[in-house]
Amino acid sequence: MDLPSCFFMHKSMATPLMPRRQFLEVAGKVMAISVATGCASRRNPATGKPESIPPPQDVGKRVADYVTAQQLGNVDYPTVCCAYGVLRFARASGNPGLAQSVEAIYAGYLSGAKTPDRYPNGRQLEHRWFGIIPLELCLTHSPQYAPVAKREADLIEAEPIKNAELYYVDHMYGVGTLQAKAFLFFRDPRYAARCLSHLLVHCKVLQRPDGLFHHSERGRPAWGRGNGWAAAAMTEALLAVPAKYPGRGELFRAWHRLMEGLVRHQDARGLWRQIVDQPASWLETSGSAMFVYALATGVRQGWLPKNPYRSAAVQGWCALADSLDVQGRLAEVCIGLGDDPGTEAHYLSCPRRLGDKHGQAPFLWAASALLELLKR
Repeated sequence: MDLPSCFFMHKSMATPLMPRRQFLEVAGKVMAISVATGCASRRNPATGKPESIPPPQDVGKRVADYVTAQQLGNVDYPTVCCAYGVLRFARASGNPGLAQSVEAIYAGYLSGAKTPDRYPNGRQLEHRWFGIIPLELCLTHSPQYAPVAKREADLIEAEPIKNAELYYVDHMYGVGTLQAKAFLFFRDPRYAARCLSHLLVHCKVLQRPDGLFHHSERGRPAWGRGNGWAAAAMTEALLAVPAKYPGRGELFRAWHRLMEGLVRHQDARGLWRQIVDQPASWLETSGSAMFVYALATGVRQGWLPKNPYRSAAVQGWCALADSLDVQGRLAEVCIGLGDDPGTEAHYLSCPRRLGDKHGQAPFLWAASALLELLKR
């Protein structure tokens, strides 16, 4: 583990067997270790107990630096998510240099001189994820990218909601986030309506009574990252669309059912599994990072009570930070699944990869959300 746990000196350690001077020396050493490891200690407002939290400002910066130097430049959807993660972390941490790096890498696309690559297999919805990058930049400090952002957002309306003949939970994120960001910047109600209708039809088809989501109409297991895409997409929509907007209440209820379902299945170590409700499946980090992002945002916005949701978010964050290597690469990330054959064995046998973009991106979303939560 790259980040050791912090140590807390409790008053019960000062016993007659340990003189006061020795106790203070030991306490001083423990404090030095805590500072050296970069851990931040706080009292949990829900329980009043001390907790050890790897500082998202520092841990997130390590991942953002690695992603910016090694993993950006392409416009496939995992890379776009990574670029958005860097931009999101730049905003939360007050680091404009990171955002400027993303702008420089994608200058050709942002200027309109180049258009996003197109997949040969015709999965049109995935092509439009790129629009999230210029929209995030427009919302922070670079409104000159509005023409490119609008072009990408408007192209969604001419494309089908389904991927071929199936609804896939993955597609909640790209369309939902793009349309939510477009509504935030342009204030055109068409984008809010498109965002909500897209997400709600997926909720109707894919959400189970217990709040979890099927991967697709064919793949019935509650795949971890699939549920993560749903959690993150609905969170982005709820952040963008006003509380009384038609359809938002229905989306909020679906989101809340998912949050309730997730906390029931969190492992004692803080992560969630490749198949969320399958205890025999392995602990997976990309979906876990998306859940932490949604939970931490929900607590910060007042959508969720601190108990048990804040503890779930913090515990998940600590486990994610412990899953990083020294370079800033996240371990135990399920690779891209491709087309879903619908069998549980397909999910359980999926290879895991260190530093896969599917995990790097949501780690930065989670770091941003934790940073904002802990600032309160």
